[in-house]
Amino acid sequence: MVALLIGGSATATATTEPAAPTLARPLAQWSTARLSQARARMAPVTVGRRVLFAGGSSLPGNILQTQFFETVDIYDDASGQWDTAMLSQARVVRTVAVVGKQALFVGGSVAPSTKDLSDVVDIYDDATGQWASAHLSQARDGIRAVTVGSQVVLAGGTLPDGLPSDAIDTYDSATRQWSTARLSTRQFLSAVATVGQKAVFAGDECAPRACVPGTGVDLDLGPSDAVDIYDGATGEWATANLSEARRGIAVVTVGRRVLIAGGTRTNEGDASNAVDIYDDVTGSWSTGALSEARWSATAVSIGGQALFAGGIVGLTPPARDRSDTPRVDIYDSTTGAWSTGSLSRSRGLPRYGFVPATVGSRAIFAGGFTGARAGVLWSAEVDTYDSATGQWTGGLLSSTSSTLFGTTVGTQVLIIGQVNADIYESTTDQWSAIPLPRPGTLTTPPAAVGRRMLLASGDRVDIYDSAAVP
Repeated sequence: MVALLIGGSATATATTEPAAPTLARPLAQWSTARLSQARARMAPVTVGRRVLFAGGSSLPGNILQTQFFETVDIYDDASGQWDTAMLSQARVVRTVAVVGKQALFVGGSVAPSTKDLSDVVDIYDDATGQWASAHLSQARDGIRAVTVGSQVVLAGGTLPDGLPSDAIDTYDSATRQWSTARLSTRQFLSAVATVGQKAVFAGDECAPRACVPGTGVDLDLGPSDAVDIYDGATGEWATANLSEARRGIAVVTVGRRVLIAGGTRTNEGDASNAVDIYDDVTGSWSTGALSEARWSATAVSIGGQALFAGGIVGLTPPARDRSDTPRVDIYDSTTGAWSTGSLSRSRGLPRYGFVPATVGSRAIFAGGFTGARAGVLWSAEVDTYDSATGQWTGGLLSSTSSTLFGTTVGTQVLIIGQVNADIYESTTDQWSAIPLPRPGTLTTPPAAVGRRMLLASGDRVDIYDSAAVP
């Protein structure tokens, strides 16, 4: 494969054919622990040498009999010991943040109804082991959290009526004080990034009348061009506008720049190739272009490069099936040049919904699926890109899975499926696979601390040690 250059000099890259999957001898050991309360949908977070599994709900069953829990199980990686604590309110937490040695568990759901939302923030201090609590200015869910210096900015979210919130709550971990502000537009935030001492919030969709402050809202959501920028050094907010309003945008930080790429201009699938680039050093904006217009691309940053992988190029009538692309656009922050690559196909079709992960100089895109309304086919394909050499390598996971998680543990990337864990060792550029101690679908994402990865489900935690060889 030859890279296509859009400004700059071309370089050749190579893609190798997928290798057969192997189930190799385990590279690490599993151990097992028990949680104090069996539950699902816990909020995991790593702070210092500890992993906290907070809140959650009862195991899947009758939704009308769902219980919510305030239980927190705490794993100490240094000692291997467990402890317990309690949130101030039983709930399922979907927004967590870490600032310094403090972990914040923000809002969430307190009952099965999407209208029963929490305004509580529980704060754990890893230095003292103490807990504190506070209240948001507005009860909401789906809040976007970013850490800037000693501050956590909690922006937007979904209100109990299903509409977007414009609320901003900012916590300063140094002073333990809170402040509030408002986004310039009531919109669902899809593009959130930090660069230097700044946080950038770009919209995805907003109610048309909400796009004009003070004119009310309705449920007819449309694309947005609004951008809010917070300067953590000064505490000031500024606004900007994208080159065109769109939804389904992808965002990534590379060097001192934030790139906001692609999207769709309408709800009917009018794909955009626009790229808006914010330079933190100069405070200025510039534009670029993807080689193929699309939305919902997967963005990663690796080795001074930004990659926009895959995405949707259109909707095919009459069933409005997705048309996906294997295209990867690569931006080099040192030269400002663009090049392209291509992900491997599954059964001759582009993949969508793959899992990204990074380790060292490499980016990994694993699994995904093909097909839409006609039927979904899960993929075992995996692509590895080395930013140091510009080379692509294709391969196969040990099995297909409808649910995948990607976690970096030390020098390894683990792709966790429903049956196996596929392990990429970056120091040897080799893949292996080991069976999970308890196969099944995870409802709680994996958590990594030090050389270990923890999988929590029900009342059990399986602990993978990347350095232990049986």
